[in-house]
Amino acid sequence: FTEPAEDGGGDCHCYETMVFCGYDTFTHDADILSEDLEPAAPINLRVLAGSGTDDNGGDDDDDQAKSDRNDDDEEKSSAEEDGELPVTGVDPTLKYTLWSAGKVGEDTGKSGENIVQSKCGRDGKTGPEMNKCTDWHDLRDFLASNFFKHYPTLERDLVEHRRKRLLDAGAIDEGYDGDTAEWTIVGLTQRSYRRAWLNLQGIIDKCNESFENTICVEVNVEKTKSPLEQLVLHRSLDALAGVHGAQLTQAVLLPPNAHVLEMLPWVTDYIRGKWVQTTHTTTPLGVIFHNTDLNHLGYSLDRDSVPLCEGVEEAELQVCFMKSRKKFLWENRDFNVDPRAVLDYIGKFVLRNTQEKTQPCKEMEASLGDRFVLYNVHCTRDGNKVGVNHFYHDKPRRASNKGKAAKLNEPRVK
Repeated sequence: FTEPAEDGGGDCHCYETMVFCGYDTFTHDADILSEDLEPAAPINLRVLAGSGTDDNGGDDDDDQAKSDRNDDDEEKSSAEEDGELPVTGVDPTLKYTLWSAGKVGEDTGKSGENIVQSKCGRDGKTGPEMNKCTDWHDLRDFLASNFFKHYPTLERDLVEHRRKRLLDAGAIDEGYDGDTAEWTIVGLTQRSYRRAWLNLQGIIDKCNESFENTICVEVNVEKTKSPLEQLVLHRSLDALAGVHGAQLTQAVLLPPNAHVLEMLPWVTDYIRGKWVQTTHTTTPLGVIFHNTDLNHLGYSLDRDSVPLCEGVEEAELQVCFMKSRKKFLWENRDFNVDPRAVLDYIGKFVLRNTQEKTQPCKEMEASLGDRFVLYNVHCTRDGNKVGVNHFYHDKPRRASNKGKAAKLNEPRVK
């Protein structure tokens, strides 16, 4: 992803190419549900010129793909299928999906050998060696340096988009003529097909009545129509929050020193998916925020986030869940979030750590409960010296098969 694709326009000057570098493109019927997605047919990247990508359905983790190959036959799927479609432009009856074709830190030579370029890949080092990784920081710098070259009016576009968001929320009136810098805009990610955030609107309403000069807005990349629209959508935010998944990769488009909250799905020990609950090191997704200027936090969801088998006694939950195993898999199920988690995150972290002010590390670490993990944060040590820090949990977090996770305000486990 940090290196231009061979067929992607040489040095990757334009944003459309940059954002698609390192990806293969596939198509499937526009009206198909992601949970029913069959193996897709590859199509040349050039068909995406001037179009959007409606779904990131082929997402999330290489680990998941490895696990899927060992799953039941009915759940096995492949990201490739023989046969190319002709390059004749965008077909409105198809949905275009990006599937990851490579990893930062790794490349494949002409003879098929694996070439290790750095320690920043998902299967790279952990601990002190991983902390030396700077590839994703370099990627952020590379992208940012090209945004304004490719879109000369981007600064004005961002102010206009923020102003429209504030007008739509009733936070300002038509007479407002400021640059919106005094406002904090928090994006909450929504997905149209699977992993939909069921109580999103209720949380937006609570957010918009709880804080001064702060609003929450829905962010759904599946409704965008162009790379520019996706860039403006994310670059105009101060923070982005959503469940673990491909939609959060768009956080690389956020402005400098922005915030990312990754919600970790509730996964029991009798179903696959433990890798999406990682708290003792960065998540497979979170590695792209490691050592960047972004503040990346995680939040562990609990049983109440799962809208299945409601009202069933705890002793019967496993049987109930496994009767609907495909729907129970974390990557397929919709979810709810305790509104207090989002409000705590905004009030105790986002609004206390801005371009103008940063919390001391000790204060920051103690500000949120045990269900939060501070993967990559910027805080002050030794007076006013600001630096990047990683406050992981000492042990991997495990969801209780029956009860709830730790309470929101319980102290962090050390």
